[in-house]
Amino acid sequence: MLKVIITTATTVSEKELGAFKKALVKKYDQPIELELKTDPQVIGGVKVMVGSDVVDLTIANQLEQLKKQLLKQL
Repeated sequence: MLKVIITTATTVSEKELGAFKKALVKKYDQPIELELKTDPQVIGGVKVMVGSDVVDLTIANQLEQLKKQLLKQL
C-alpha cells in the first residue's frame, strides 16, 4: 500500500478527498493510504507527498519561488 500525505490550509471535504484518492489510485495503479494534514501556513493550494516525491502547489511555495526570482534580479 502506497502512503500519501496531503497537506492543505483548511479541512478537505469528503468530495475533494474522494477526488484526490481516485486520481492517485489511477496514477499509481495501486491502493493508497491517505494521511491528511492541515497547516494554515500553506495559505492555500495543496502539497502532496507520495513516498519521496513531493508536488507542492501551495500558495506559500509560489510566493517563496517569486521571492527568490525577485531577489536574483537585484
